[in-house]
Amino acid sequence: MSSFAEMYDVLLVARSVFIGKAKDVVAVLLRSPETLPDDEGAPTETETEEVEWWQHYGFISRPPVDAEVLKLNLGRFVVGIASRVLATAGVYGQLKDGDVGLYSVGKQVLRLNADGSVSLLKLTKAGKHLVVTITKTDEIKLLHPDGAYVEISKAGIVLKHDTAPVTISSGVKVQIIAPQLVNMVGVNMLHVGASTPLVPTSAAPNVFI
Repeated sequence: MSSFAEMYDVLLVARSVFIGKAKDVVAVLLRSPETLPDDEGAPTETETEEVEWWQHYGFISRPPVDAEVLKLNLGRFVVGIASRVLATAGVYGQLKDGDVGLYSVGKQVLRLNADGSVSLLKLTKAGKHLVVTITKTDEIKLLHPDGAYVEISKAGIVLKHDTAPVTISSGVKVQIIAPQLVNMVGVNMLHVGASTPLVPTSAAPNVFI
């Protein structure tokens, strides 16, 4: 058991770098955690040599400074195989059985939920959540914390804002193609651009061009 335990160390990330001929392999330089009180006066621990950062297929990251790393020692073969940053536990929230979360210290998270839904959460500068969701029933919902809301489903498309106008703009033209146009508004303001006035012709006084 002791020999097995000697294969592992828990250290802190001092910094991360890219290594290899193409500089496309992530490696970390590690340092020991802070010294205990009875170690006062001991020399400061130096950084380790570059430790290759082993990750799951299809996923790549660079751990932030001071992340805890589980280092595996197999003779001269040394790799980092896992990490954690306890301060980010509140970013991805409480996962249910089967949920998967991809997150960072930037306080954003992509959740692939076991019920088939997908959600992307981003924390704004004001500390509010901007949310994009694809529900398990294939609806797409976008919620901005300042009042904007978009919903796309088989029932239709909804554009809404609680406190600001909704603008549809085009430098060419805006087309509405439908069997009906229902305009349910309190005030309807139409602005017509400048045009050439109609004038009667001399040959047919009742015909205007």
